[in-house]
Amino acid sequence: MVDPKDEADGSLSRGDVVYFKTPEFNHDFNPNLKPAEFNLARVVGLPEEKD
Repeated sequence: MVDPKDEADGSLSRGDVVYFKTPEFNHDFNPNLKPAEFNLARVVGLPEEKD
């Protein structure tokens, strides 16, 4: 999850690259899954966008 403080002040823009800690999730369907501790992603949509 991207830091909500960054999202709230409008500092994220489409195309930005974000580095974030992988959120905890249940992966019982594949116990061999070992997700990385951190991830890299590009912003492709923003909360106020509908299309």
